[in-house]
Amino acid sequence: MDWNKIGALAGIATTILTAAMLTLMLWPPSKSEANSMVALPLLVGACIVAGGYLNIKAALIHFQKPSAPKAPLDPYSDPRTLGLRILKEDLSYILEHYRPLDHDYPSRVRFPLLSASWPGFGEKWDYVNARLYSLSEMTSWTLTRMRKVWADNGWPEDEFRLFRETEMVNVLVGLQECIDWLKQKIEKDES
Repeated sequence: MDWNKIGALAGIATTILTAAMLTLMLWPPSKSEANSMVALPLLVGACIVAGGYLNIKAALIHFQKPSAPKAPLDPYSDPRTLGLRILKEDLSYILEHYRPLDHDYPSRVRFPLLSASWPGFGEKWDYVNARLYSLSEMTSWTLTRMRKVWADNGWPEDEFRLFRETEMVNVLVGLQECIDWLKQKIEKDES
């Protein structure tokens, strides 16, 4: 609950108690209530103590330091797996954008990593050509970074078909294989 709301509720309760106390003090006693006049100061005292307690509690709550909110777990905060996560995200992006091209234009994107799949510079380009070229450049850069990571860690490249295939069917499978392998590696390193 919000501390401002609690303070406001305490102020309202104090106001109600004060109004009740004033009403009891100003209420004219009847002859039958003359004997109960002893109970009236006790009731008024109880109301004053309760009101004071609520005001002190509201003041303590108001001046209390707020506790720091718990930070959500950031998957990119672990330096041991940051590079692998970035590679996995890049591969996922490439796969996510190659799949629709393969589905919509299978004959035009058969060899997505070969420069013969798009026209030369100065010739007419369309969406598919531009997309193939940009994804090929991104794939090439990602593969260069992956080869460096694999070499630094002593992991064999030959178990992944992404490093050696150029046909779209095998590139898609190779991307998914690398993503799955990186996911397992990240989970293993974090545990």
